[in-house]
Amino acid sequence: MAGLKCLQCGQCCMEAQNLLFATKEDVERWENESRKDILRFVKPEYKNGKIVVADIWIDPKTGMNFFICPWLRKKGSRRTCSIHKTKPKICRDYFCPKLRANR
Repeated sequence: MAGLKCLQCGQCCMEAQNLLFATKEDVERWENESRKDILRFVKPEYKNGKIVVADIWIDPKTGMNFFICPWLRKKGSRRTCSIHKTKPKICRDYFCPKLRANR
């Protein structure tokens, strides 16, 4: 990803919502940061009493995945992540196919 510039199209936040997860480290970071706002949309999975992975962006009212990431914000024609500094690893590692086409 080095040298590639985000197009701020929001595609990463609108794709594969049912496939997104947070790592144990993501959840621990949010706990340490006291990010209850984020944690309320997280459904951890435990093994032997320890978090191993967590489904993310789960509507706490319905238990269903949000269709679009709840942290996506639109600013004019751009779309940005409102939790960019602490977003989950899967989001940080996302490789946008649009970037590949623009290389």
